Amino acid sequence: MSFIDWFLLTILSKLEGQRSAGGAFHILKGKRSAQTIQDVHLFHLKTYVGSMKDLSRENFDKKINEYIKVGLIINNNDHISLSVKGTEALSNLNKRFYLPEGYDGSKYEWTGLREVFWNRLSLIVQSVTHLIREEHSFIPVTYQLETQRWVRNFLKNTPLSVKELRDSLYNELYQFLNTLPSSRANLFTNRLSTPIATGRTFDQLCVAFYEDPLYTKVYFNSIIHQLLYQVSERKKEYGLLSKLIHDIVSTKMISESAKETEKLLNKGLELEEIMQVRGLKRSTIEDHFIELAINNHEFPILHFICKKDIEDVLTIASRFNTKRLRFIKDKLNNDISYFQIRLALTKAQEETSIG
Repeated sequence: MSFIDWFLLTILSKLEGQRSAGGAFHILKGKRSAQTIQDVHLFHLKTYVGSMKDLSRENFDKKINEYIKVGLIINNNDHISLSVKGTEALSNLNKRFYLPEGYDGSKYEWTGLREVFWNRLSLIVQSVTHLIREEHSFIPVTYQLETQRWVRNFLKNTPLSVKELRDSLYNELYQFLNTLPSSRANLFTNRLSTPIATGRTFDQLCVAFYEDPLYTKVYFNSIIHQLLYQVSERKKEYGLLSKLIHDIVSTKMISESAKETEKLLNKGLELEEIMQVRGLKRSTIEDHFIELAINNHEFPILHFICKKDIEDVLTIASRFNTKRLRFIKDKLNNDISYFQIRLALTKAQEETSIG
């Protein structure tokens, strides 16, 4: 079994048999929906979310069917859980695979920050090293027009000479790479393209990582995550690299639509009034409130559900070890809504995180 098996089984294990295979797939892909955002929050999946954006639904379903066929997972009324055999398989995989130090899917994969930063950085390194040699024609490492335009404007508007750019890039990257083990530093530098060396693929670099290209890729991404963290926290020391992300830094997973709802909520509008102003369904506005409650500790949860109802929801959730909304609602046997149950679970998870 390979790294992708470890990753998929880990996600399914953390979902505790309380979500469907589709729910797991949306977490892997980093779907921007209220349900996925809440599941990431409830099941402690921030580290993992959005890390398999290239995984197709077809290949995912093949894996799930394969796991069912060999008895690694159980499909119980569309809720997927690991069997005893699956738990043993995951335990064995844990001896080989893990998420490397500094890896944070929520901050850097789900938001797309890592991809944008790396595309810009790799193209700047390639461009500067060619320009130093007065080579103005080369095949760019990325064909993304947006990245090419950004780098072109960056090079055009920077007050630094090409030599100064090269020296700054070298000094800042050396400062960071010097803090890493040589194996990780080499993995990073081997991915860069210059006039004298083309960046190597993960297939070419996977020998030191159990010959698993996907594991090699995740390991490489963890290095970028670490670099992004350093650049964000120490802008003065990474003056040049910080300019590569100054226009894209965003770690809160709040959709643009939810932000519009938040503006109206902050003006004192009630849920029904927001529905009218925005012309959206009640369920959509409620989804926005869940997003806001997850990302803002000051969200007025008690405006929508009383303390006793919160306590009742959490008592059922704890007693039966469940986060299934319908199960909790049936056990409460009162007029509490699914929206209120979701808010109560969000509140509980927030307090657990703080504690």
